[in-house]
Amino acid sequence: VKIPAIFKKNKIQLKDFTPVILAGDADSDVIEWAHRFFTVHLGLMADKKVITVEESKSLLDDWLNHRHHPDTIFFSPIVVDVSGIKL
Repeated sequence: VKIPAIFKKNKIQLKDFTPVILAGDADSDVIEWAHRFFTVHLGLMADKKVITVEESKSLLDDWLNHRHHPDTIFFSPIVVDVSGIKL
């Protein structure tokens, strides 16, 4: 939402705006990335009181129950690649 305004204010011409999402099954690098992320960040989120300790434990238990299930497919959060040229 802010990128178009920032580009206009700074006289940058938008060249590319590409959403990127990764997906993978229980044996993929994508699910391994997610596992490494969740096992660290759920605890940090509880420490910072973004979620409760109980929510952190529940989410981690749920993740661990699904991580190795053969029908699991994990979809990463959307990341957007943006580029422009200064006019």
